[in-house]
Amino acid sequence: SMFNLFKKKEAPKAQAAGDKNTAYKAYAADFLPDVLDLMVVTGPEPFSSDRQPDSDLWEGRIGLTAWTEKDSDEIDLEPVQLVILAAQDLVDVVQQRLPSNFILKLKGRLSQDGKRMLLVDPPAPAFDPDLKELLEEQKKPVTFETEDLGTFTLSHAMGWFETDHDWLDGTVQLTVDRDSDREASLANLRTLLADCEGWNQRLAACAAQHLLERANQSLPEDGEEPMDAQQFIQTVQVESIQMGEDGSFTAVLNDNGLFWGNSIVVTGTLSGGPVSASVEDGLTELPD
Repeated sequence: SMFNLFKKKEAPKAQAAGDKNTAYKAYAADFLPDVLDLMVVTGPEPFSSDRQPDSDLWEGRIGLTAWTEKDSDEIDLEPVQLVILAAQDLVDVVQQRLPSNFILKLKGRLSQDGKRMLLVDPPAPAFDPDLKELLEEQKKPVTFETEDLGTFTLSHAMGWFETDHDWLDGTVQLTVDRDSDREASLANLRTLLADCEGWNQRLAACAAQHLLERANQSLPEDGEEPMDAQQFIQTVQVESIQMGEDGSFTAVLNDNGLFWGNSIVVTGTLSGGPVSASVEDGLTELPD
């Protein structure tokens, strides 16, 4: 199998190799022994992966929206998840070869319940006119219209619908989760947009309250004056607001250079207002 093919490269210690083989065999036991020669259409969502508990192996996965066996006239349109279990470096290599919205040929073993396909051979680009037709249909944008907020378009990668809307003298990106109660989320957005000025001030003030000290700590040493809250508030800019059906929101603010171009994320609720702010740079927040 592909798993064994790549193990030689890693040259792991015998013990580790044994553990991995055991974990892989246990995982693969869920799949039928027959190796199928397939052509597939990958779905619009990107490949994802995570480390498996109690193991050095990673599971990678991407949805398939259509697949057909070589030399067969039938196309299966039941969604299937294509999966791989391997060391992280191999999963990363396979990810490069498994783009979303793509036609590929590969070898795989179907799971006993028919919902997953275990990849056993590296995938390669392929072409098939019938699969191409399905792919074109899949790639058409998914949208919905509103009279007052404009047209929302689905971002498959993010799993939300998004649109641009006026905000003070600029624009803001509005997003609602694809799987949420859409009407409730939109009603919450309308409530917030009815007072752009007030919310703009509250979001920026919350960011200043949590992050002003940190912004001043990152000033150069050569005596630049520390900024006050008002200067901070006037520097940052609301860029996007993700609204939930329950009135919770996540707003992303442009830092305009205060934190070397890292976004500021403010969360809160419509009823309670903004409650927390952090910088999206992977560093831990300074205590308030």
